[in-house]
Amino acid sequence: MPIAAPEWKRRVFAALAVPNFRRYVSGQALSLIGTWVETVAQALLVLRLTDSGTALGLTTSARFLPVLLLSPYAGLLVDRFDKRRLLILTQVGLGLVSTALGVSVLAGTITLWQIVVLALLPWGRRLVSRRR
Repeated sequence: MPIAAPEWKRRVFAALAVPNFRRYVSGQALSLIGTWVETVAQALLVLRLTDSGTALGLTTSARFLPVLLLSPYAGLLVDRFDKRRLLILTQVGLGLVSTALGVSVLAGTITLWQIVVLALLPWGRRLVSRRR
């Protein structure tokens, strides 16, 4: 005889009964996993190329400082455009920047300045995508 789940488990996962919410949560989880994998890989790449804590700090600052400075303005931008189209655009943009970084690494042509520039690029799109 199957044991019924406790009431709290049914309430916690009740939102997952909605198909659109399940799609959203799955997509968001995949996106965040990809973002953190890229963040760690980028830091390890900088350390491998330069063996410098200063260069790592510069790259990490380039990756995270713009979100601190530009977040208030991203909310204004998001309110003026179609949310669905904006989310699709931001995710495609993030994928293109990650692809550019990966191709440069595989080709063996990556330099520190390229990593810093690529670290700066996604934040405009990340700001918009987080402010929906």
